[in-house]
Amino acid sequence: MLLAQIAHGYLVTHGFWNEGDLLPQAVLGRADLFGYLMGGTDDRYLILQPTSRQFHQVSAFNLAINGQGYIGCQIRLFSHLVRSGAPLPPTYTVIGPKRDLPKGEAYFDFVFEGPSQSVNVNLLTPDA
Repeated sequence: MLLAQIAHGYLVTHGFWNEGDLLPQAVLGRADLFGYLMGGTDDRYLILQPTSRQFHQVSAFNLAINGQGYIGCQIRLFSHLVRSGAPLPPTYTVIGPKRDLPKGEAYFDFVFEGPSQSVNVNLLTPDA
C-alpha cells in the first residue's frame, strides 16, 4: 500500500490524475487491485538511473498495455545506498491513470499474447 500511496501522491502532484483512476480506490482499500497495479521491475525496463545523491527516487513514464495508454510511476526506495559493485535496491512500478499517449514521446508497449498471457515488451521511440 505504501508504494501505491507514494505513486498516487507523485502523479497527482505532477498533474497526472483523472476521474477513472483506479489507484485511489486501491489506496483507500475499496478495490483489491494491488497485484494488477504494482510490482517489481525487471532491470531491462528501468527508467531510473542509479544514484547515491537522492534518498529515494520517483519518476513517471508513459506506457501502453494492449494499445491503451497509461501513465506509470517507478519508485526506488533507499537509492542513497547505491555503492559501486553492490546490487541496486529494488525498483517498483505502479500503474496509474489511463491517458492518451503523447505524440513524439517514447513509451513502453506491453502486449499480452495467447492463453498463457506471455508478455511482449518494446520501448517505442518517436519517429525522427
